[in-house]
Amino acid sequence: VLSIDTSGSMASCHCASEGLSSNPNAPQGGVNKTDISRAAAERAIQALTANDEIGVLAWNSGATWVLDLQQLPDDATIDESLSRLRPNGNTNIKASLTEAAEALLASDAELKHIIMFSDGFTDQALIAETAEEAGRLHDEFGITVSVQVFFSLVAARMVTPVLAAYFLKPHHHDDPPPGFILRGYNRL
Repeated sequence: VLSIDTSGSMASCHCASEGLSSNPNAPQGGVNKTDISRAAAERAIQALTANDEIGVLAWNSGATWVLDLQQLPDDATIDESLSRLRPNGNTNIKASLTEAAEALLASDAELKHIIMFSDGFTDQALIAETAEEAGRLHDEFGITVSVQVFFSLVAARMVTPVLAAYFLKPHHHDDPPPGFILRGYNRL
């Protein structure tokens, strides 16, 4: 499940002064964070096979499925679903896991993973609670959670699709050992 923050802060540019850049001379314009998350979601979905399931959950003060968890649909369905991502409202980061976990628990998928896209602009206490919930989901149900926070355009457009492609496919024991990048990531 791709769990995407659609709160109002996602409407700003990744380089905007209210975003992560502390440079007051940062250029205006650029790409808003919702468009970045949409592009990263598209790339992650492109890495899936016809046997995989995908769902896209948009969340702000609540959570709404823009693409219900299902076998990989056709490109037109994916495009239409992702086009419905619109930034608006507050940030309830806890909603990012609750709905996604419920859908995954009802799924027969072998591998159950949530990839959360957010700019991280929310109450720090909620972030801690969400991290605890992610740990509980893993311990009790084997659901893993990855979080992509918008620190840079490069991370959003490159790291997320690569990790999604790796974690969303089943791994067999005869796979070659992971390279140095994945070994470093696994140590985090």
